[in-house]
Amino acid sequence: SKLLAAKDFTRNIIESSIDMIIAVDKNECITEFNKAAQQQFKYSSNFIIGQHVSLLYTDENEFNKLSYSLKNNQFFTGEIVNIDKNSNQFTSLLSASVIKNEQGEIMGSMGVSRDITEIKKAEEKLRRSEERYRDLFENATDLIISISDSGEILYANDSFLKTLGF
Repeated sequence: SKLLAAKDFTRNIIESSIDMIIAVDKNECITEFNKAAQQQFKYSSNFIIGQHVSLLYTDENEFNKLSYSLKNNQFFTGEIVNIDKNSNQFTSLLSASVIKNEQGEIMGSMGVSRDITEIKKAEEKLRRSEERYRDLFENATDLIISISDSGEILYANDSFLKTLGF
């Protein structure tokens, strides 16, 4: 039947996604936990289905903020810190929204997320590197200036400004 074919097609999309897809019922118990989620969280679907979704979050306040946003705004988008079966923490970018039935009643919610821990580490490393270079330039006794192709001063360090009296 067409309904069964549509369900199989949807199931294949969910299971083949590289993003974690997790759905919960209106009591916030897990009803859907795709292969990407199983690999990331290290839980089998047999174990996790029926568990309260807060099990996947490190911080109760952060989970409550997500839950509040879903109840009041019907969606949530942002970074959250998850925890896997082995107590390893990771940062995810989560996009979640409520699921409604034909009558408009909220049946639960669904989230799609991706582990962005490595991106966050790279951003932090870049930020620290930029701070070190800024400190070097600002505290250098040499006069340092950066000028654009059109002759506009883009940057001048403190030594340069003090020497010229600016």
